[in-house]
Amino acid sequence: MVRDYDPDHVVSFRTSIVQEEQLAPGWLQSRLQPGTDPALIPELLESSGDDPVEFGEDLCEDYARVASPYFLEHDQMVRPRLTSLSTSHLSGLTPSDNFDEPSTAAYASAPAAVRGDLGLLLGMRLGFAEEPQLPFDEEALLAGPDQARTDLIRLAVGGSVAARPAIVCWYGKGPAVSVLPENLPDVWSRSAVGTVPVGPGRAAHHRYVVVGDTAEDFALAFGLDRMMGGAAWVPSSLTGSEPDLQAVQAGIHDLRYEGRWDAGRVIFTSASLEFEDVAGICRKIQGDASFVLAPMGDEHGGPSDPPVFQAAANLDLSDASHVACADHDYDIGTALPGASGVDDSFSCAAPIPVHVPRHAALTAQRPFWEVDVHVNASMPPSTRSVPSSTWVAKDRESWGHPWIRSSKVGLSFHAHSMGLVMSTQSLEQAVARPRLVIPGLGAWCKARVSWLHPDWNVDFSDAGRRAQVMARLLGNRDRLLEVLPEVLPLLREFIPMSASSSVSYPSGDGVCLGAGHGVLSFAASRRALGNLSDEEVRRRLDELLDGKLIRRGLVLSCHDCGTKSFYQVDVLQQLNRCPRCAGENSLTSERWRRPVSEPVWFYDLHGALRELLAQDGDVPILAAAHLRKQLRDFRDVAELDISTASGDRLEIDLVAQSDREFVVGEAKKRASLGTGSSRSKAIQKLTTVAELFAATQVVMATTDPAPWAPNDVRLLRSRLDVWQLPLPPPRIRVVTGLGTAALVDAFA
Repeated sequence: MVRDYDPDHVVSFRTSIVQEEQLAPGWLQSRLQPGTDPALIPELLESSGDDPVEFGEDLCEDYARVASPYFLEHDQMVRPRLTSLSTSHLSGLTPSDNFDEPSTAAYASAPAAVRGDLGLLLGMRLGFAEEPQLPFDEEALLAGPDQARTDLIRLAVGGSVAARPAIVCWYGKGPAVSVLPENLPDVWSRSAVGTVPVGPGRAAHHRYVVVGDTAEDFALAFGLDRMMGGAAWVPSSLTGSEPDLQAVQAGIHDLRYEGRWDAGRVIFTSASLEFEDVAGICRKIQGDASFVLAPMGDEHGGPSDPPVFQAAANLDLSDASHVACADHDYDIGTALPGASGVDDSFSCAAPIPVHVPRHAALTAQRPFWEVDVHVNASMPPSTRSVPSSTWVAKDRESWGHPWIRSSKVGLSFHAHSMGLVMSTQSLEQAVARPRLVIPGLGAWCKARVSWLHPDWNVDFSDAGRRAQVMARLLGNRDRLLEVLPEVLPLLREFIPMSASSSVSYPSGDGVCLGAGHGVLSFAASRRALGNLSDEEVRRRLDELLDGKLIRRGLVLSCHDCGTKSFYQVDVLQQLNRCPRCAGENSLTSERWRRPVSEPVWFYDLHGALRELLAQDGDVPILAAAHLRKQLRDFRDVAELDISTASGDRLEIDLVAQSDREFVVGEAKKRASLGTGSSRSKAIQKLTTVAELFAATQVVMATTDPAPWAPNDVRLLRSRLDVWQLPLPPPRIRVVTGLGTAALVDAFA
């Protein structure tokens, strides 16, 4: 969830020993040495109870490895920006009383008398107008009829304004705007002055019901409610009696139907329970023995469709909302001139224009907000940290560029200028105006590796450099992935298996000029491309000629040395010099031999492409082209060679991204990683690279139609299951039969 929310800053909450003990009685005893006399606990709380409890830098680092918060760069040291909060120290937060906006003295608030799970859930819905009393471990009995409890449960689960009972009204000092609970603002509204929730939007906004009794379940429900706009937590303490069950059911009905007209279906989930347990709780709530909860399949559906189950780790949170300044400050279109590079990079020619919030309550002397830049172009992967200098043009002093990062919306930067800002300058003059750079995936990979391992180096492998040449000739990498798979049978004909023309081309439609060097006629092209018409064959040859991947010319023999050579049409003359012996040969029928009437045009392959095919470099391109058809917003990079500080080389065939997916993998001609030490090295390489880029998929692809060696998949799975990132391990995707009709693509 942290990865999908992708926060700007890492914030920890600093508590004291007394607060931890009040929140979880027995906490101090569990942290003392075994055998410590429990009678000493009160004395320890008295003497050291106010000491802070620190979460530590390791927690901050874990968050930073999952998300991509702002990073500070000082003397080559890069660390995440950490803010610590406590009940007595609010550095980094703006107290709500500071906002210059009229406020009511009355709010809808979680009642102070309600504690435990119900109190927590009401706090999630409404907020606390006053600091709750600790300990918070037991639910206090409510005075009055039982209806008060059921009303609160319905409100806590469903969040309906119309379902608010009078007990949630909190009156402070001064006049109240209204005494009706449905007309009172909730306490949380004070934390959103001048802002609105915004998001990409989608056809249906699902509702989420989280069941389970753990802190993780509550946190999951809280996060889903804020990110997705509608979620409830249903612990077992709210399902113990028939009145409570009816109140929970009414709350789920409110959650399901009230609010948005485009509400989606109800999704049950849990951070601690499996499907069977959740299904049992769901049937208990529904009160219908025939009701069956189905696992999540098609994510489409409306509120009238039956609820479904989705594991917490598989929830689709890509459309999560975020908070932005109101009054249309979040929807400003700007056209910036720029230039695209052959490596899929983009550089803005002008800086981002200055904008300041226009809401009266958000006036300030200095910039305090973050700027989200939605880029209408392919972006390198978000939620994976790289230095902020990656995203800004290098034409300014390095200390002057703002904190900037890749975020779930595109790019985000802190609005305050990091350059020289005079005290007499206006608010607009103090706003940062970066000139943005969006690197290609290859440049991003270099920045990522350099950030994690400054003494490592990333470059294209030999095959990768040749693939880059082909992409440049065709215009870009996407064009290479489109063209090459279509003509690959033809291109492979240029690599003869024998130096003998009669053996390699028995039909006489090709000529061997040396080992691995063949040239083809139009007849050979037609044969290689199967059942295509002459017009289609001609079109494909013309595309390759325009892209300079092949050359047209004649094959002529030398009168002096007898060597056959290819003469490109651009240099062909009536008198031609032999490239081997420099003998001069007249362009007559003796030099081309057959047919006597006129010479046959032949086609020669670009040298870099010939070497690429000879090294099986077409297999990674086939794999990338296949993935490109399966995934949206696909971008990839040619084969990379990562050199470690110890001198090891990690050659990686596949590095690609699509939406939130990041794919690394191996592409081979045979469906095997080898045996013994060679297999161990290959698996270690894939695991290292997967951790390096926080990959979500590891692909094993081959042109071989045979199944991939089972031990390869098993050993790779065992290594990935114990990787070091605080994330679920990547899925293994096995692709066989690339470029054939027998292609199989499945997750192992």
